[in-house]
Amino acid sequence: MISGTRGRIHFVEQRGIWEHGTLVEAPGKGYGTAYVWEDIPDMPAEPDPLNYFASASREAVSCFLEDRESVSTGLDGLKTLEVLTAIHISHKTGSMVPLPLGEGLDQVEIRSTQQ
Repeated sequence: MISGTRGRIHFVEQRGIWEHGTLVEAPGKGYGTAYVWEDIPDMPAEPDPLNYFASASREAVSCFLEDRESVSTGLDGLKTLEVLTAIHISHKTGSMVPLPLGEGLDQVEIRSTQQ
């Protein structure tokens, strides 16, 4: 799950879809806020949760044959990497990490293990 100042995004594994929740005022519920969940538009209607690699490979071949840019651009990949880096920094420091990331990140060590 990714949380921001205006809402959250998460993957609903049981349904195989991504949803976004807009943060709204909800008096009488916890801290006075709640989320209104909706499917994220432009996602495939029927994703194949067991075969992402095949889908990505088909997309890469189609882009080459059709001489077009992928639905997932290099900029999309860069933004994804930035979010994943922020998640690791947040976990390591125990604090919120604002996006876009700032300078000085070359001093942050990120490891794929807990050692």
